[in-house]
Amino acid sequence: MAFHPPKPVPPGLWRRTPPAIFPSILGLFGLGLAWRRASVRLDLPSEVGEVILGEITGLLGFAVLAYAVKLIRRPAVMAEDLAIL
Repeated sequence: MAFHPPKPVPPGLWRRTPPAIFPSILGLFGLGLAWRRASVRLDLPSEVGEVILGEITGLLGFAVLAYAVKLIRRPAVMAEDLAIL
């Protein structure tokens, strides 16, 4: 069994968006939802949870946009990403 090095990624914008970014974003969504629930039960400031959720929503939008552009520019990248998983 021979080891084949990964294909080099051409330089440029939107080319290095790993699919592994999405689990961490979803974890941060969980943090925002937990803060929202804690603000009701523990009388904490609810604005903190709303800010967390707002920022993470923007981050998720950017990550989805970056990954979509990556797929549009290089459609074969889906097979490469699935081979890694």
